[in-house]
Amino acid sequence: MTEEQKNKLVQIMKVDIRKGNAAGAQAAVFEKNEEVFYFSCGMADREKEMPMKRDTICRMYSMTKPVTAVAARILMERGLLSVEDPVEKYLPEFANMQVLDGIHIVPAKRSITIRDLLCMTSGIVYPDVDEAGKIMEEQFADIENAIACRNSYSTREVMKKIASAPLCEHPGMIWRYGLSADVLGGVIEVITGKKLGEFFREELFEPLEMKDTGFYVPREKQSRFAQLYKQTGEGMLEIDRERHLGLTLCLEPPAYEAGGAGLVSTLEDYSHFAQMLIGKGVWKGRRILSEATVESFGENMLSKNLTNTIYFPQMRGYGYGNLMRVNLGQRISCSGESAGEFGWDGWTGPYFTVDLANERIFLYMVQVSGFANWPVIWNMRDVIWG
Repeated sequence: MTEEQKNKLVQIMKVDIRKGNAAGAQAAVFEKNEEVFYFSCGMADREKEMPMKRDTICRMYSMTKPVTAVAARILMERGLLSVEDPVEKYLPEFANMQVLDGIHIVPAKRSITIRDLLCMTSGIVYPDVDEAGKIMEEQFADIENAIACRNSYSTREVMKKIASAPLCEHPGMIWRYGLSADVLGGVIEVITGKKLGEFFREELFEPLEMKDTGFYVPREKQSRFAQLYKQTGEGMLEIDRERHLGLTLCLEPPAYEAGGAGLVSTLEDYSHFAQMLIGKGVWKGRRILSEATVESFGENMLSKNLTNTIYFPQMRGYGYGNLMRVNLGQRISCSGESAGEFGWDGWTGPYFTVDLANERIFLYMVQVSGFANWPVIWNMRDVIWG
């Protein structure tokens, strides 16, 4: 990376903070397993005047999903799980699922498989504005009310709530972003007989020295926990005190460890995870995944018809698989790109991508709920891949 590129990235980030789009931000670029760029600006917590740093603990939300996918692939490499397994093999409550078809509820044409969970083709939705989403919203309202009363639901109880809601479509028919990764987390708990966080810690966090990553922030680390903000107008931010999807304030161990959104981490920690992927499964000499498995992350798991049902505008030019976007190399995405590049992002703004062909990693961190400032990421990508 040239000095000109680095200067452009710094200016993009500084301007964005001056505009008030985020309180603080940080970014890092690795090339050939060497950090070639790091910059942070602004505040992790404006009220406490705490600057954003590489060890600032952030809510990762959906950047939990790639970790869950890697954990599932570890089990597959051990012969304990298959992509073609029906989910009901591990979670019987997902047998005989129902589908909301217009105003009618009909039996699903087939079982949901592990492949469907990894590809978001299960028909399982998030709480949303359509009819299936509204029903799921009712389920999570019960979960959140229980949390408010300090009577939290366990992971298995959450699985039963999810399974009780109808699917939006028959499994394998469309791509629909939803709670598939959370269900996969439930499957992992059944197979391993361990809490999801325990399995993550043993198989990923300890080997990768991700010492600040988990499903909550211990008391001795809470001074490094970033504040969560929301935009209330152009350039206007205020603290966001609401939490969604059965998640807590992350200040104590949760009963439900959400495989789709529950992790907190730091840029430093998550860079270790990304470096393992760019190392084709190896980090500091220790193998986590096989080379073939990591290379498969750069392959679209969706058919052409299913790829065409992806509706996120920021995913133009991408397919999907292993709970991550996959660049199709069609030169139609919104920014600089490389075929087979893969990664994901989170509701609070964290973003990462791994480009095996160019041996490059890009990480970006902010803490703004409902993050929608994609132009800043596209501009940075244009500079990096320019």
